[in-house]
Amino acid sequence: ERVSLADRKMCFPPCRLRPGSSAGRILTMRSNDPRQTVFLDGQVADVCRRLMPAFEPVSIEPAVAESSACRSVYRVADRKGTQRLLKLFLDDDRRGADEDALATEAAALRQLHGLGCPVPELIASDAAVGAIATEWLPGDTLESRLQSGAIGPEERRAVVRALVAVDIAFRGLTEAQEAERRERVKTELGSRLREDILDLKAGPPWFVRPGHTGRWNRALDEAIELLIIGEWSHGSLDCSASNIVLANGLAYIIDLSILGAEWRERRAVRYGIATGSDRDGSGSMTLFDSATASFYSDMAGVTESGDEITARLDLHHLLLLLRALNRTGDVKTTGEWTAGGGANGGRVVESGDRELLAIAHRPLGPGQLGDSLRACLISSGIQ
Repeated sequence: ERVSLADRKMCFPPCRLRPGSSAGRILTMRSNDPRQTVFLDGQVADVCRRLMPAFEPVSIEPAVAESSACRSVYRVADRKGTQRLLKLFLDDDRRGADEDALATEAAALRQLHGLGCPVPELIASDAAVGAIATEWLPGDTLESRLQSGAIGPEERRAVVRALVAVDIAFRGLTEAQEAERRERVKTELGSRLREDILDLKAGPPWFVRPGHTGRWNRALDEAIELLIIGEWSHGSLDCSASNIVLANGLAYIIDLSILGAEWRERRAVRYGIATGSDRDGSGSMTLFDSATASFYSDMAGVTESGDEITARLDLHHLLLLLRALNRTGDVKTTGEWTAGGGANGGRVVESGDRELLAIAHRPLGPGQLGDSLRACLISSGIQ
């Protein structure tokens, strides 16, 4: 059954801090490392009380224990065992961390939840305090489940339902804009897409087989023509597998503080690819296989055929993987497997690159345009 939501126009009203107020600057306590921002439990507890006066925290811990770059998201609990997620917006020049981001996320959560979309319920928000509180979702991120291999078909379908539901809701915001503005945004997206693909033409990249440059470039040109006629909408730009939580048999989209325009299928595969924590791409996994791609196409295909959606999904999926491979080209290579006689005269390929190549070689459907690109790739060396 396809996801269907009420045909409502979404409008995120502009919201700014009151004159003279600040989004949490009083909370900032810098460590010796300028890349880190740390807080004392007492500071977080004070924010919690100001944001939710009836909530007395007795337990405070970082929501992601292994993340030390900037701890601004916490799990707090009171004596009754009620848990909340507390997110601080520091206005410290990081993208998605200022007062505009707070207003954006609060409005998005409020309206998406009201439409029945799988997002956390907003409990409280206050720009003067510089924080929001949402329900706590006791589950794992999609990234952790993919990398551990502990995700089954039903959970994959739950993620697809969540992505499609949120996309449909956000499309109301897009359709509420003037036609001229929508066309201007789509043109800009097309220009950005061409620039991204031109990066894959340069060289050519090390993973293109010798003698296949002409075929590679022609396939990329065909890919542009297919992708620029695709659907797009406004929505989250912070699309990663770490921003989907699997809990209570459902998938929830979290972290909606940065919104902007994106191609529909590209946003989906950005959420679905976990490229690993290492620079060389080690631990890369993907939500999408042929069955999941088919399910996505059926769910999203309201006004066009599933085959067209699958073709674009396959291309966006492949191109994102190839861009990740292209970024690893300057990584010091210490692997044991060699792409003999490659475009750059042979290259020792690390295990992370081999994982990305292996995923890139797997089509999401039969007879896809992406097959022309895959035919130009060196072997991954993985069966």
